[in-house]
Amino acid sequence: MCVSMNVSFAVAGVVGAVGIASLKKVREKKEYAIALVPLIFCVQQIIEGLIWYFLNGGGMVAPCFTNGYSFFAYAFWPIYIPIAVALIEPDVYRKRFIAMCGFLGALTSFDMLYSIVFYGVTVSVVQGSLFYTIPVASRLLVQVFYLMGVCVSMLTSSHRWIQRLGFSVSVALFVTYIWYSYVFHSLWCFCAAILSTLVYFHLSSRQVFIHRA
Repeated sequence: MCVSMNVSFAVAGVVGAVGIASLKKVREKKEYAIALVPLIFCVQQIIEGLIWYFLNGGGMVAPCFTNGYSFFAYAFWPIYIPIAVALIEPDVYRKRFIAMCGFLGALTSFDMLYSIVFYGVTVSVVQGSLFYTIPVASRLLVQVFYLMGVCVSMLTSSHRWIQRLGFSVSVALFVTYIWYSYVFHSLWCFCAAILSTLVYFHLSSRQVFIHRA
């Protein structure tokens, strides 16, 4: 599977537009965190598009781009997703479990952030996709806690569209890990960026429910 600079920028444009539309659907302050997910993915895809740009030109990729992308991919989402999901969760017991997922995700985030800052990240093109090298990403416990923070927290939600987002992201994760493990992190984040547009449907369905009530 091949991803390129143009594809990264195109996806960033689409996801960014959906993100703006999602913000317009917000009716309560607690929904802003989940509504911002597509826009943050837009920024992440723009960064990856710039990485492609420098690699295609045969030049060196500035650490600010590789570290910036890695920050979002490895350290940001395991904390942010549980927080965003917990804020809109009405069920107390589900909220507590999501908070636990967030705690485990935070442990992974700090471990990843430490590795990014002190060991750095390298990137190269492997079979038409970007391959990022980060030392702690291959640790089993880190991977499990990452899954808890990003996937399980959404699957636990009582909101149907958030559950669907969690399920879709989980399927994308396993498919890319099994068939495209050599570029897993880049390709999975690419898929997750596209799937983040489901946030719009969650906010739209909530708006319809409020109007009907």
